[in-house]
Amino acid sequence: MTNTAASNTQAANSAVERMRAAFPMPLLLSATPRWEIASDWFGFRVQLFTLEQDFIFNSELFGPIQVPLGFTSDFGSVPAVTKALIDDDDPDLLYASIVHDWLYNRRGYINDRVPLTRSECDGVLGEAMRASGAPGWKVAIVVGAVRFGGWRAWNEKPNPKEILT
Repeated sequence: MTNTAASNTQAANSAVERMRAAFPMPLLLSATPRWEIASDWFGFRVQLFTLEQDFIFNSELFGPIQVPLGFTSDFGSVPAVTKALIDDDDPDLLYASIVHDWLYNRRGYINDRVPLTRSECDGVLGEAMRASGAPGWKVAIVVGAVRFGGWRAWNEKPNPKEILT
């Protein structure tokens, strides 16, 4: 094996280990039956997936974020304008999207402590994408798009005080 090949193998192994440390449990999902799928904001039907076991992201910024069994996500809601660059089922986006959807669903509450702001939740999306191996340009596009258009999803959620009662 050449030095370059050995170096590439070592880098790949290192990336896998970083991802395993960030996401210590496998992502187990089931697809929502087609007849149970509701329309999104624009009237389109979107495939939903439900977690079949808890899913954990070990954030370096906020500690472990546990998304519970039974949580339903559509993964990334990627606007049509950006689909040429990033598909909504892009592997760099899948794990991060579940964590981000859960944070938005709970208006930033990880547990009973002070909730994360919308900006911090979007930062977790970027952190989780980087942990998944996404290149910087892709993280910048996705986080920028969420910063621009995520206010609607954030604002439709209940008041944070209602979440823990």
